[in-house]
Amino acid sequence: KNAFLFILFLLGVSWATLCAAPHEVNLYGHLVSSNESETPQGIYQFSNGSTAGFTRVAEITAEPNAGAVKAGDLYYVFNISDQGDYGNECYMYIYDPANNYTLVTRASASSSIMSEAQVLAYDPVTKKIYCAYNDAYYGNRLATIDVSHRTRDLVASLDYTKFITLSFNSQGRLFGITNVGILYEINKSTGETRYIGSTGVSPA
Repeated sequence: KNAFLFILFLLGVSWATLCAAPHEVNLYGHLVSSNESETPQGIYQFSNGSTAGFTRVAEITAEPNAGAVKAGDLYYVFNISDQGDYGNECYMYIYDPANNYTLVTRASASSSIMSEAQVLAYDPVTKKIYCAYNDAYYGNRLATIDVSHRTRDLVASLDYTKFITLSFNSQGRLFGITNVGILYEINKSTGETRYIGSTGVSPA
């Protein structure tokens, strides 16, 4: 049996469309680990239907341990490395999906815009990147990330709700799944959550 860990992102597919789809929808994910050492990290395509297996689209070696997101025409991978001579080093890798995920650049970044295990989503309406992360002092928080200025701006507190996925639909509504598998809609201005229901899967 294979065990894989994916960071998922939808390309032009809303959450509502995926849930209600009467046919198979193509999904894309960033494979970050596998118990099969010969399985390379990178972008894979699979479906929400019964079709078995998945196909590698591109190999990416940068580990998105601080999240990854497709925003507009670019794919961003946030990485925190412990290989630095003076502590952790933070990098933002930028790829071009239209050109087989060719690396555009690797930019140094500050730890102020990334946290380990933060999750990211791109709002197609406001053109902003949102993230949910855990602050050691203040708990779970919702923020926006400006990749041009490399800043992270706090939106609201998420109290004790730990989200492991974020997704926007085409109308700019934000949804998240918690570490116990509960789906919520999140007010992207206030951080207030609206319970939708259990996914039936509890990652925790």
